[in-house]
Amino acid sequence: AKFYLEKALKLAKAMNLQEHEIVSLTYSNLGMLAIKNKTLDKAKAYLDTALNIADQKSLTFHKTFALAHQIDLLNKQNKLKEAEEVALKALE
Repeated sequence: AKFYLEKALKLAKAMNLQEHEIVSLTYSNLGMLAIKNKTLDKAKAYLDTALNIADQKSLTFHKTFALAHQIDLLNKQNKLKEAEEVALKALE
């Protein structure tokens, strides 16, 4: 799956679509995959990128999608207070 997600990002970059909504979802999916593979630093970087794109473009669904994975990441890192803060942010 990672191969295809990275390929999608390369295609988006080649087509100058780095800030397109599909790129935000792709970064969220890479973050989810990194969480599953226990590469948590990579997961954070992917999810931060997804959130930045979603915020810039006011993409509510994409932001919520990324925040849900960020909460999962924080739970796996046993950062429960931060997870709660992100959960509250997702409700805004």
